[in-house]
Amino acid sequence: MQEEYTLGISFSSRMLGLAIINHFNLVDYSLKLFKEKWTSSKESKIITAIATCIEYYNISHIVLSIPALHYQKEVYKCLYQRIMKIAYEYNIKTTEVNKKDIRLLCGKAQKKTKRCQMEVLSDIHEELKPLAQKEVRNKNKYYEMLFDAVGVATVQAYRK
Repeated sequence: MQEEYTLGISFSSRMLGLAIINHFNLVDYSLKLFKEKWTSSKESKIITAIATCIEYYNISHIVLSIPALHYQKEVYKCLYQRIMKIAYEYNIKTTEVNKKDIRLLCGKAQKKTKRCQMEVLSDIHEELKPLAQKEVRNKNKYYEMLFDAVGVATVQAYRK
């Protein structure tokens, strides 16, 4: 039987966070920054990055981090549709996880913040600890998309 890999995706028009999880183990993760203006070429680069992960790891499930509606601009909706199309083409099951659901990983006594989310995820996935520490010191939050991608994939692993 082939290994089952889950791809967690958090995206915007500038950043793409990807996390591949296999039975609670973080296999790979990346954060890609696309600085240029929005063009069809930029869209293709983002979709190509996702397709590469799908093919390399033989992804069986895609979990998307979905922001609140007021953050979902036209570009976001366009990317969302392209991701759903690629999932359909590869016959991959997709699930959407609200960003607030990731914070449910925090304990009942803890305040459900982005920082708590990073701490819990870096406790589960030790390799993220240096990034979490770096993010706490950052003025501009750079790794947030990465932690969202890891978070949605982890939430989905717990749901299985």
